[in-house]
Amino acid sequence: MIFTKYTYPSWEELPYFNPETENKVAIVLHGDKKCGYHISKHLFKHGVKVYIACRSTISFEMVKQKILSESVEEETKKSKSTNSKTITDYVKSFGQIKHLCIDLTDLENVYNSCLYFKEKEKHLDLLIDSGGGYIASSHFTTKDGYEIQLQTNYVAQVLIIFQLIDLIDSCSGSILSISSFLHFLITNPPKNEKEWSDELSSLNRWPNFIFCWFRFAMAKTFMIQFLTILSIKRPNINYCNINVGILMDPSIYIHLTRLPIIGIGFWLFFQMIEFLFGVDEIKSSKSVLKIALNSLGKKSTTIASDTKLAKYCNRGGEVSKSSSASRDLDCSTVTWIETVHSLRDRGYVSVSKL
Repeated sequence: MIFTKYTYPSWEELPYFNPETENKVAIVLHGDKKCGYHISKHLFKHGVKVYIACRSTISFEMVKQKILSESVEEETKKSKSTNSKTITDYVKSFGQIKHLCIDLTDLENVYNSCLYFKEKEKHLDLLIDSGGGYIASSHFTTKDGYEIQLQTNYVAQVLIIFQLIDLIDSCSGSILSISSFLHFLITNPPKNEKEWSDELSSLNRWPNFIFCWFRFAMAKTFMIQFLTILSIKRPNINYCNINVGILMDPSIYIHLTRLPIIGIGFWLFFQMIEFLFGVDEIKSSKSVLKIALNSLGKKSTTIASDTKLAKYCNRGGEVSKSSSASRDLDCSTVTWIETVHSLRDRGYVSVSKL
């Protein structure tokens, strides 16, 4: 697996949708940074109306201008021999870029943002979690009572799905979540919210730079389980968890690499991890876009008696298998029930339509 060669499509191989005749709508969580930025940019270039979901309006405006300028520049370079197209012509062939102000650390804000979106749009073709939640962070409990990595990588996404599921179902849309091979670390997931909290607290110990990844892995395991059950309840939707590889972020462990003497050892270790498992942001976005854009051109013909469970894919969009714990239907059902009850107790899920 370490030395497997993964194939990535070229941008030209991915399907294009004419914004004048097809109204394709997508939400990209954390679409203003890293992998999410490239996903947003190329959905836009392929004719999709993209809602970039992020907290900062300033960040959104900067990203919007960057996407517009880069998109025009790239298309201009591709057609140097043709002088007939103007900037206006290029812009017309692109989709649209909208802002969805959302803060995954605040469930009330998430709930209200979904209400805003439902006022603006009548359907949602793509909901993409680009994996921009808190990663490798210290243990911290949000005001909603969840550990920070669990809330921003699982609970908030579930609340968004609950609120927007009808809009996705109405157009046979897709829910895509960037996952991680680290979910294989979780072999016996906790069964209820108290056990969630106890387990996450027990993982709040030294050295944090190792145990923080177990907390992150638990959130990704729960997401795979949740989408598995959702695929049974709402089979008209396409579901996929995608392991895009490791996107190394030097800023996460800068406090370790700068330590005297042993900092060199940490630096070498992280370089080795990047060499063996690392992938750049463009390739990681291609893994998601290959599945996302191809799914837009297909209408689901699945019926309840022929349900296909949520898929798990590796780099390049290759279908694979997730961990046995995440595939266990009994365990997944327990996670589903506990998640619904947890959100209901906080007033965000009254009567589940699922």
